[in-house]
Amino acid sequence: MSKINTITGNFSKQLPTFKNDQTFERSLFVRPLPHTSIAQGKTGMVFRYCNLTNCDVPPGSVVENCLTVQISFCSHLHPEMDLPVCAVDCEHRQPDKQWTGLDVTAFRQVKDSGGEVRILNNTDAYGVVTQVFEQFVWVYKNTRIIPPKEDK
Repeated sequence: MSKINTITGNFSKQLPTFKNDQTFERSLFVRPLPHTSIAQGKTGMVFRYCNLTNCDVPPGSVVENCLTVQISFCSHLHPEMDLPVCAVDCEHRQPDKQWTGLDVTAFRQVKDSGGEVRILNNTDAYGVVTQVFEQFVWVYKNTRIIPPKEDK
């Protein structure tokens, strides 16, 4: 096991320049979309203890003890990722809605735009009344696992 051409790093934001016969250990290659090809056309690639979420490595690559799951990320839950924007009723949406807290400014904006809102009055032991502002929102799954791509 040669360490000369072994590379470790977080390549989730920017992929490295791949070369033939490289070995990656303990590296992150998380891609936003399922079945994203990495290191296309390269040969002799080795991946050990890497996170290859949503990655398709070149045929013939050695993949040892790596996470190789394919996941559909929802843009409602991951606005920081470079994802296509999901519709309100996307495949990630759950059948249930839930109440979530808002500050008074956001509450007014949601109410003025026709959103479903409510005000809860809470009275403490001293008779002090406080208000909680809430909005009724859809619940989205964090991820949906995509079945493995079939070879044709």
